[in-house]
Amino acid sequence: MELTFLLEECSDAFRRTDEYERLKEHRPKERSLLVDERTAINVCVQQTFLSVYKIMKAEDESFDEEDLVVCALGAMRLKTAVIADCLSVSAEAIRMRKRRIRRKIGDERYEVIFGPIERAPAKTVAQDEKVAAAEAEVLPVAKAGKREGVKEKMKFGYAVSSCFRKMFTFSGRARRAEYWFYFLFMNMVWLGFKAVKGLVINCFMPMASVEVQSCASLTNDIICWCATVALMIPMLAVTVRRLHDLGDTGWLSVAIYLLPWLVGVGYTIYTDNFTDLTLDVIGESIDGLMGLVGSYMAFYLFEFAALIARVIMMARKGTVGENEYGADPIRYIG
Repeated sequence: MELTFLLEECSDAFRRTDEYERLKEHRPKERSLLVDERTAINVCVQQTFLSVYKIMKAEDESFDEEDLVVCALGAMRLKTAVIADCLSVSAEAIRMRKRRIRRKIGDERYEVIFGPIERAPAKTVAQDEKVAAAEAEVLPVAKAGKREGVKEKMKFGYAVSSCFRKMFTFSGRARRAEYWFYFLFMNMVWLGFKAVKGLVINCFMPMASVEVQSCASLTNDIICWCATVALMIPMLAVTVRRLHDLGDTGWLSVAIYLLPWLVGVGYTIYTDNFTDLTLDVIGESIDGLMGLVGSYMAFYLFEFAALIARVIMMARKGTVGENEYGADPIRYIG
Protein backbone atom coordinates (compact mmCIF):
# COMPACT_ATOMS: atom_id res chain seq x y z
CA MET A 1 0.00 0.00 0.00
CA GLU A 2 2.86 2.37 0.79
CA LEU A 3 4.36 1.87 -2.68
CA THR A 4 1.00 2.40 -4.36
CA PHE A 5 0.44 5.65 -2.46
CA LEU A 6 3.95 6.93 -3.23
CA LEU A 7 3.64 6.07 -6.91
CA GLU A 8 0.35 7.98 -7.19
CA GLU A 9 1.80 10.97 -5.33
CA CYS A 10 5.01 11.06 -7.40
CA SER A 11 3.08 10.48 -10.64
CA ASP A 12 0.81 13.45 -9.92
CA ALA A 13 3.85 15.62 -9.28
CA PHE A 14 5.55 14.48 -12.48
CA ARG A 15 2.43 15.20 -14.55
CA ARG A 16 2.77 18.87 -13.60
CA THR A 17 6.26 19.14 -15.11
CA ASP A 18 7.28 20.33 -18.58
CA GLU A 19 9.22 17.09 -19.06
CA TYR A 20 6.01 15.03 -18.83
CA GLU A 21 4.29 17.25 -21.40
CA ARG A 22 7.26 16.76 -23.72
CA LEU A 23 7.15 12.98 -23.29
CA LYS A 24 3.38 12.83 -23.73
CA GLU A 25 3.67 14.45 -27.16
CA HIS A 26 6.93 12.74 -28.10
CA ARG A 27 7.01 10.54 -31.23
CA PRO A 28 10.31 8.59 -31.37
CA LYS A 29 9.72 7.57 -34.98
CA GLU A 30 9.62 11.21 -36.06
CA ARG A 31 12.68 12.34 -34.10
CA SER A 32 14.79 11.25 -31.16
CA LEU A 33 15.29 13.24 -27.98
CA LEU A 34 18.29 15.53 -27.88
CA VAL A 35 21.00 15.02 -25.28
CA ASP A 36 19.94 17.97 -23.12
CA GLU A 37 16.28 16.93 -23.30
CA ARG A 38 17.12 13.39 -22.25
CA THR A 39 19.28 14.63 -19.37
CA ALA A 40 16.55 16.98 -18.13
CA ILE A 41 13.94 14.20 -18.22
CA ASN A 42 16.12 11.70 -16.35
CA VAL A 43 17.05 14.25 -13.67
CA CYS A 44 13.40 15.26 -13.25
CA VAL A 45 12.30 11.63 -12.89
CA GLN A 46 15.02 10.84 -10.35
CA GLN A 47 14.14 13.89 -8.26
CA THR A 48 10.36 13.40 -8.45
CA PHE A 49 10.41 9.65 -7.70
CA LEU A 50 13.17 9.79 -5.07
CA SER A 51 10.96 8.28 -2.35
CA VAL A 52 10.13 5.33 -4.64
CA TYR A 53 13.81 4.87 -5.40
CA LYS A 54 14.67 4.60 -1.70
CA ILE A 55 12.12 1.81 -1.21
CA MET A 56 13.38 -0.12 -4.25
CA LYS A 57 17.01 0.39 -3.26
CA ALA A 58 16.29 -1.03 0.19
CA GLU A 59 14.69 -4.05 -1.45
CA ASP A 60 17.68 -4.73 -3.73
CA GLU A 61 21.03 -2.90 -3.72
CA SER A 62 21.47 -3.49 -7.46
CA PHE A 63 18.41 -1.31 -8.23
CA ASP A 64 19.88 1.75 -10.01
CA GLU A 65 18.78 5.09 -11.48
CA GLU A 66 18.02 3.63 -14.90
CA ASP A 67 15.79 1.03 -13.28
CA LEU A 68 13.98 3.90 -11.57
CA VAL A 69 13.43 5.72 -14.88
CA VAL A 70 11.97 2.56 -16.42
CA CYS A 71 9.71 2.01 -13.39
CA ALA A 72 8.57 5.63 -13.15
CA LEU A 73 7.78 6.06 -16.85
CA GLY A 74 6.24 2.59 -16.95
CA ALA A 75 3.95 3.54 -14.07
CA MET A 76 2.97 6.62 -16.11
CA ARG A 77 1.93 4.16 -18.87
CA LEU A 78 4.24 5.74 -21.43
CA LYS A 79 5.10 3.67 -24.48
CA THR A 80 8.15 1.42 -24.47
CA ALA A 81 9.64 3.30 -27.43
CA VAL A 82 9.44 6.58 -25.49
CA ILE A 83 11.11 5.04 -22.42
CA ALA A 84 13.80 3.54 -24.67
CA ASP A 85 14.53 6.96 -26.18
CA CYS A 86 14.93 8.45 -22.70
CA LEU A 87 17.73 5.97 -21.96
CA SER A 88 19.23 5.84 -25.48
CA VAL A 89 18.62 2.11 -25.81
CA SER A 90 16.45 -0.13 -27.97
CA ALA A 91 12.87 -1.06 -27.12
CA GLU A 92 14.01 -4.66 -26.75
CA ALA A 93 16.55 -3.57 -24.13
CA ILE A 94 13.74 -1.93 -22.12
CA ARG A 95 11.67 -5.10 -22.21
CA MET A 96 14.65 -7.10 -20.99
CA ARG A 97 15.37 -4.58 -18.25
CA LYS A 98 11.79 -4.94 -17.06
CA ARG A 99 12.37 -8.64 -16.62
CA ARG A 100 15.46 -7.92 -14.54
CA ILE A 101 13.51 -5.43 -12.44
CA ARG A 102 10.86 -8.07 -11.86
CA ARG A 103 13.50 -10.42 -10.46
CA LYS A 104 14.83 -7.63 -8.21
CA ILE A 105 11.60 -6.37 -6.65
CA GLY A 106 9.31 -9.39 -6.93
CA ASP A 107 6.04 -10.02 -8.76
CA GLU A 108 3.79 -8.14 -6.32
CA ARG A 109 5.58 -4.81 -6.55
CA TYR A 110 6.20 -5.30 -10.25
CA GLU A 111 2.44 -5.56 -10.86
CA VAL A 112 1.83 -2.42 -8.78
CA ILE A 113 4.15 -0.52 -11.13
CA PHE A 114 3.59 -2.07 -14.56
CA GLY A 115 0.25 -3.79 -14.22
CA PRO A 116 -0.58 -7.50 -14.63
CA ILE A 117 2.35 -9.68 -15.62
CA GLU A 118 2.29 -11.15 -19.09
CA ARG A 119 3.41 -14.75 -18.81
CA ALA A 120 6.20 -15.52 -21.28
CA PRO A 121 7.86 -18.85 -22.12
CA ALA A 122 11.11 -19.69 -20.36
CA LYS A 123 14.21 -18.45 -22.12
CA THR A 124 17.20 -20.47 -23.16
CA VAL A 125 20.77 -19.66 -22.17
CA ALA A 126 21.42 -18.31 -25.66
CA GLN A 127 18.41 -15.99 -25.36
CA ASP A 128 19.63 -14.76 -21.96
CA GLU A 129 22.97 -13.87 -23.51
CA LYS A 130 21.13 -11.94 -26.21
CA VAL A 131 19.16 -10.16 -23.50
CA ALA A 132 22.34 -9.11 -21.72
CA ALA A 133 23.75 -7.75 -24.97
CA ALA A 134 20.55 -5.80 -25.65
CA GLU A 135 20.51 -4.32 -22.15
CA ALA A 136 24.07 -3.08 -22.66
CA GLU A 137 23.22 -1.49 -26.00
CA VAL A 138 23.74 2.28 -26.05
CA LEU A 139 24.12 4.85 -28.75
CA PRO A 140 27.71 5.26 -29.99
CA VAL A 141 29.58 8.14 -28.38
CA ALA A 142 32.45 10.22 -29.71
CA LYS A 143 35.82 8.77 -28.82
CA ALA A 144 39.30 9.85 -29.78
CA GLY A 145 37.96 12.66 -31.97
CA LYS A 146 35.78 10.36 -34.08
CA ARG A 147 32.01 10.06 -34.38
CA GLU A 148 30.38 6.75 -35.24
CA GLY A 149 26.98 5.84 -36.59
CA VAL A 150 24.37 7.76 -38.60
CA LYS A 151 23.90 11.41 -37.67
CA GLU A 152 20.49 12.28 -36.31
CA LYS A 153 18.84 14.92 -38.49
CA MET A 154 17.31 18.10 -37.09
CA LYS A 155 14.25 19.37 -38.93
CA PHE A 156 13.56 23.04 -39.69
CA GLY A 157 10.49 23.37 -37.45
CA TYR A 158 12.13 21.71 -34.48
CA ALA A 159 15.26 23.84 -34.83
CA VAL A 160 13.22 27.06 -34.79
CA SER A 161 11.08 25.95 -31.84
CA SER A 162 14.22 24.87 -29.99
CA CYS A 163 15.71 28.36 -30.41
CA PHE A 164 12.55 29.97 -29.02
CA ARG A 165 12.47 27.57 -26.07
CA LYS A 166 16.10 28.42 -25.31
CA MET A 167 15.88 32.12 -26.15
CA PHE A 168 17.38 33.06 -22.77
CA THR A 169 19.75 30.09 -22.56
CA PHE A 170 23.32 31.20 -23.17
CA SER A 171 24.94 28.04 -21.82
CA GLY A 172 25.43 24.70 -23.51
CA ARG A 173 26.00 24.00 -27.18
CA ALA A 174 24.09 24.20 -30.49
CA ARG A 175 24.75 22.26 -33.67
CA ARG A 176 25.10 23.84 -37.10
CA ALA A 177 21.58 22.86 -38.22
CA GLU A 178 19.98 24.65 -35.26
CA TYR A 179 21.90 27.86 -35.95
CA TRP A 180 21.44 27.98 -39.73
CA PHE A 181 17.77 26.95 -39.69
CA TYR A 182 16.99 29.78 -37.28
CA PHE A 183 19.14 32.19 -39.35
CA LEU A 184 17.06 31.20 -42.40
CA PHE A 185 13.79 31.63 -40.47
CA MET A 186 14.78 35.11 -39.28
CA ASN A 187 15.62 36.27 -42.81
CA MET A 188 12.39 34.75 -44.16
CA VAL A 189 10.43 36.83 -41.64
CA TRP A 190 12.34 39.99 -42.63
CA LEU A 191 11.78 39.36 -46.36
CA GLY A 192 8.11 38.65 -45.65
CA PHE A 193 7.65 42.08 -44.11
CA LYS A 194 9.38 43.70 -47.08
CA ALA A 195 7.13 41.78 -49.49
CA VAL A 196 4.00 42.86 -47.57
CA LYS A 197 5.20 46.46 -47.67
CA GLY A 198 5.65 46.32 -51.46
CA LEU A 199 2.26 44.67 -52.03
CA VAL A 200 0.37 47.08 -49.82
CA ILE A 201 1.88 50.23 -51.37
CA ASN A 202 2.13 49.14 -55.03
CA CYS A 203 -0.93 46.88 -55.37
CA PHE A 204 -3.53 47.92 -52.83
CA MET A 205 -2.98 51.67 -52.66
CA PRO A 206 -1.29 52.76 -55.90
CA MET A 207 -3.58 55.79 -56.19
CA ALA A 208 -3.38 56.76 -52.52
CA SER A 209 -1.83 60.01 -51.50
CA VAL A 210 1.83 60.25 -50.58
CA GLU A 211 0.88 60.80 -46.94
CA VAL A 212 -1.19 57.60 -46.78
CA GLN A 213 1.56 55.57 -48.47
CA SER A 214 4.16 57.02 -46.14
CA CYS A 215 2.00 56.14 -43.10
CA ALA A 216 1.55 52.55 -44.34
CA SER A 217 5.27 52.23 -45.03
CA LEU A 218 6.18 53.62 -41.61
CA THR A 219 3.74 51.24 -39.86
CA ASN A 220 5.23 48.26 -41.67
CA ASP A 221 8.78 49.40 -40.83
CA ILE A 222 7.93 49.79 -37.14
CA ILE A 223 6.40 46.30 -37.00
CA CYS A 224 9.38 44.93 -38.92
CA TRP A 225 11.89 46.48 -36.53
CA CYS A 226 9.98 45.28 -33.46
CA ALA A 227 9.88 41.75 -34.87
CA THR A 228 13.59 41.93 -35.70
CA VAL A 229 14.48 43.02 -32.17
CA ALA A 230 12.34 40.19 -30.73
CA LEU A 231 13.94 37.63 -33.06
CA MET A 232 17.41 38.90 -32.22
CA ILE A 233 17.23 37.52 -28.65
CA PRO A 234 17.01 33.85 -29.72
CA MET A 235 19.54 34.64 -32.47
CA LEU A 236 22.10 35.89 -29.97
CA ALA A 237 21.45 32.92 -27.67
CA VAL A 238 21.90 30.32 -30.41
CA THR A 239 24.98 32.18 -31.67
CA VAL A 240 26.57 31.93 -28.23
CA ARG A 241 25.72 28.23 -28.00
CA ARG A 242 27.06 27.65 -31.52
CA LEU A 243 30.34 29.33 -30.55
CA HIS A 244 30.47 27.06 -27.50
CA ASP A 245 30.10 24.08 -29.83
CA LEU A 246 33.18 25.33 -31.68
CA GLY A 247 35.04 25.62 -28.38
CA ASP A 248 35.05 29.45 -28.49
CA THR A 249 33.83 31.99 -25.98
CA GLY A 250 30.32 33.35 -26.44
CA TRP A 251 31.61 36.92 -26.29
CA LEU A 252 32.68 36.54 -29.94
CA SER A 253 29.01 36.96 -30.80
CA VAL A 254 29.43 40.68 -30.12
CA ALA A 255 32.03 40.94 -32.88
CA ILE A 256 30.46 38.62 -35.46
CA TYR A 257 26.77 39.48 -35.13
CA LEU A 258 25.80 42.19 -32.67
CA LEU A 259 28.35 44.75 -33.88
CA PRO A 260 27.30 44.60 -37.57
CA TRP A 261 23.65 44.78 -36.50
CA LEU A 262 24.28 47.87 -34.38
CA VAL A 263 26.24 49.45 -37.23
CA GLY A 264 23.26 48.78 -39.49
CA VAL A 265 20.88 50.46 -37.04
CA GLY A 266 23.21 53.46 -36.72
CA TYR A 267 23.61 53.76 -40.46
CA THR A 268 19.84 53.63 -41.00
CA ILE A 269 19.40 56.49 -38.55
CA TYR A 270 22.23 58.39 -40.26
CA THR A 271 20.77 58.05 -43.77
CA ASP A 272 17.29 59.04 -42.55
CA ASN A 273 18.71 62.55 -42.14
CA PHE A 274 18.76 62.82 -45.94
CA THR A 275 15.06 61.99 -46.36
CA ASP A 276 14.00 65.61 -46.76
CA LEU A 277 16.93 66.58 -48.96
CA THR A 278 16.68 66.52 -52.74
CA LEU A 279 19.45 65.41 -55.04
CA ASP A 280 19.83 69.04 -56.22
CA VAL A 281 20.57 70.22 -52.70
CA ILE A 282 23.09 67.45 -52.12
CA GLY A 283 24.56 68.07 -55.59
CA GLU A 284 25.42 71.67 -54.72
CA SER A 285 28.43 70.20 -52.97
CA ILE A 286 30.39 67.57 -54.89
CA ASP A 287 32.25 66.70 -51.72
CA GLY A 288 28.96 66.11 -49.91
CA LEU A 289 27.65 63.88 -52.72
CA MET A 290 30.87 61.85 -52.89
CA GLY A 291 30.89 61.54 -49.11
CA LEU A 292 27.35 60.13 -49.17
CA VAL A 293 28.20 57.64 -51.92
CA GLY A 294 31.39 56.68 -50.10
CA SER A 295 29.49 56.05 -46.87
CA TYR A 296 27.10 53.76 -48.74
CA MET A 297 30.00 51.77 -50.21
CA ALA A 298 31.87 51.57 -46.89
CA PHE A 299 28.77 50.38 -45.04
CA TYR A 300 27.86 47.63 -47.50
CA LEU A 301 31.48 46.46 -47.79
CA PHE A 302 31.63 46.22 -44.00
CA GLU A 303 28.35 44.28 -43.83
CA PHE A 304 29.45 41.94 -46.64
CA ALA A 305 32.81 41.26 -44.95
CA ALA A 306 31.05 40.61 -41.63
CA LEU A 307 28.62 38.20 -43.33
CA ILE A 308 31.45 36.25 -45.00
CA ALA A 309 33.35 36.04 -41.70
CA ARG A 310 30.22 34.83 -39.90
CA VAL A 311 29.47 32.19 -42.55
CA ILE A 312 33.03 30.83 -42.46
CA MET A 313 33.06 30.69 -38.66
CA MET A 314 29.60 29.19 -38.16
CA ALA A 315 30.00 26.64 -40.97
CA ARG A 316 32.85 24.91 -39.17
CA LYS A 317 32.28 21.53 -37.56
CA GLY A 318 31.74 21.59 -33.82
CA THR A 319 33.96 19.97 -31.23
CA VAL A 320 33.67 16.19 -31.31
CA GLY A 321 32.41 14.83 -28.00
CA GLU A 322 32.09 16.75 -24.76
CA ASN A 323 33.97 20.03 -24.30
CA GLU A 324 34.15 22.61 -21.50
CA TYR A 325 30.73 24.01 -22.47
CA GLY A 326 28.77 20.75 -22.38
CA ALA A 327 27.92 17.52 -24.17
CA ASP A 328 28.00 17.05 -27.93
CA PRO A 329 24.61 18.27 -29.29
CA ILE A 330 24.75 15.80 -32.19
CA ARG A 331 23.47 12.29 -31.65
CA TYR A 332 24.80 9.46 -33.80
CA ILE A 333 22.59 6.41 -34.13
CA GLY A 334 24.56 3.25 -34.71
